[in-house]
Amino acid sequence: MKSKVCSINLSISREDNSHIYFKCDGGRFDSAYTFKMNVDCLYKLTFACKPHIVIEQVTIADKVLPLDEDTKDLNRSVYKCVWKSDTILPTKSKGRSPLKIVMDIRDIGSVETLLQCKFYKKQSTHNRWGTQVNSIQLDCARKEESGPMTVIKQSIL
Repeated sequence: MKSKVCSINLSISREDNSHIYFKCDGGRFDSAYTFKMNVDCLYKLTFACKPHIVIEQVTIADKVLPLDEDTKDLNRSVYKCVWKSDTILPTKSKGRSPLKIVMDIRDIGSVETLLQCKFYKKQSTHNRWGTQVNSIQLDCARKEESGPMTVIKQSIL
């Protein structure tokens, strides 16, 4: 039986602090929704964790990112980092690209999630069509007491 161990609220914004968007895809792809982003752009990520956990490292698209601890108390922790999508190619028409995010958490291990994305050329405005994403909630749990942590639920807020 899986029991929730922690919740990670992931916020992704562009360099100008504007939100990313998503669209519903139904059953055409692996996920029912697709996050819309641009290539060669700077994105700010915030990981708000409850209860307090220590994220030691974040890797996005095989890039290890410098991580800053923003808030720390007994009930929660907040970490921030910046990622540039400069190694990502635009997604082909009618295609989707998985974006792998791995969080190395002290005393827990690695937790990873895949975001189904469509990457547009840098100047494209198609990335702003759809519904604004305030954050993505990742509920994490272990299948077994000492087993690996997995994302059991991903919700768009």
